[in-house]
Amino acid sequence: METGCDRSQDFTLTATDGCGNSSTCVVTYTWVEDVTGPVISGCPVSAIDLGADALAEGVTADDACDGPITPTCSAGTVVETGCDRSQDFTLTATDGCGNSSTCVVTYTWKVDTTDPVITGYPADQEIYADENCEGTIPDLTDDVVATDTCTPAANLVVTQDPLPGTTVGLGPTDVTLTVTDGCGNDSTCTVTLTVVGEPISFNITGNCWQMITVPYNLVSTDPWVVFDELHNGTDLLSGALHRYNGSGYETYIKDILEFDLVPGEGYWLWAFSNDTIQYEACGPTAPAPIVVDYGSAGWHMMGYPKDIGQMDVASVIFRYDAMDYTFAEVAYSWISDPMYGYRASIVGYETVGIEPWDMNDKIYGFRGYWLYTYLDNVSLVAP
Repeated sequence: METGCDRSQDFTLTATDGCGNSSTCVVTYTWVEDVTGPVISGCPVSAIDLGADALAEGVTADDACDGPITPTCSAGTVVETGCDRSQDFTLTATDGCGNSSTCVVTYTWKVDTTDPVITGYPADQEIYADENCEGTIPDLTDDVVATDTCTPAANLVVTQDPLPGTTVGLGPTDVTLTVTDGCGNDSTCTVTLTVVGEPISFNITGNCWQMITVPYNLVSTDPWVVFDELHNGTDLLSGALHRYNGSGYETYIKDILEFDLVPGEGYWLWAFSNDTIQYEACGPTAPAPIVVDYGSAGWHMMGYPKDIGQMDVASVIFRYDAMDYTFAEVAYSWISDPMYGYRASIVGYETVGIEPWDMNDKIYGFRGYWLYTYLDNVSLVAP
């Protein structure tokens, strides 16, 4: 008799005596007939990368005769190929009749304790300051070249600190570049970015006095910093720079009598030789407008604090009591005509104004002039 995997068969034993009397005994044999192995479900079809945090879960076995079966596990040897590792685990499900089925689960991973090698990265560099005297850190990661024993170069991750787009002040800032491989090993390099002012060249004639002013956006107002060309090894600045304070001159002497430079105010500077002054300025965009207040009425040393080249003196704007007018409109009422500039070629003053007899009708950026104001608090306005 067959019932699924089960089998049974009866054997009847009969004993009969001489008179024909008999008795019987029924012997029943049962057994299981199973030639089919268990069915394993959930067996992975490909190797499992442990770096992806994946495991072989849900592997089950079921047998047509015995029902659910718990597989046994046998670990294979670890196979090494460079940084790559793999190991097979054999799951075996065996039913009560000795039929078995197997599932091989392969795990792969990397063994890497070696840091990437950085073979190229950007050189230290200078970046120009903006109008706020700040610089913006660029993205340096694309310029980093590195190799790794296990991770392909295209898969190395490069980061930087501070991040691209971060604004920093004047001076040096170290940017750390980090290269990380697939196993978390990393190497670093450092690039120094120095935020500097953009140079503005100003040529001066030697062995004579110069009337000058300075740009509105200097990175420093310290004369020792601004005129660093004049003290390379020898101090040619102390005693050579003067300003007018309304009643007399003050002479700059390093560590004894010092003052800050004010854009739009004028200064005398003695040049010992032909030279080029390299102003370092934050820019190029200027706040609009630049306003320089000259205080009490009287004589003032002034200058135009923008790199204008030259402009008609008639169009220079002055402000009084919140009203703006051109030089031509307020000459003889707010201010005098002419102004006076110093010309090295004639070793003397030239008149600068709007009258036909004036020697010049132009003013020049960063040059200095004498200006007389009839009113208090007249201001120069540089749009």
